[in-house]
Amino acid sequence: SWEQYVHPRAREFFQTHDRLTESLMSIARNIHYTDDPILGGDSCVYWYGDVTKDVPEQAALRLVKPGEDVESVTYVNRLLAFIFATDESFEKLMRLPKEPFKMVCGDQLCVNLKHIGAEPSYR
Repeated sequence: SWEQYVHPRAREFFQTHDRLTESLMSIARNIHYTDDPILGGDSCVYWYGDVTKDVPEQAALRLVKPGEDVESVTYVNRLLAFIFATDESFEKLMRLPKEPFKMVCGDQLCVNLKHIGAEPSYR
């Protein structure tokens, strides 16, 4: 279970255990059942869910943020970093533009947490 690795900032943001669990389940439903973007190895974890119309396409997830009534589109790699990254890693990533993080493997549909790069752009 990924829950023990969730950063306190994510628990605070999602406000309830159910909201956090639903977000984690949404991620799990959109990857191959044997893949693990959090605790798995160094291989790419391909996203089978929604993608953006960006070029290149980006792994995306629709969710209702706490305090909001309308679904919004969130980049999966940003959501994973928010939920699981250490404070040090997260602070570095938050200095980057508010766009999808560049995946060091070169595949923007990979959602392996280990592949999130701290470079300014995926373009």
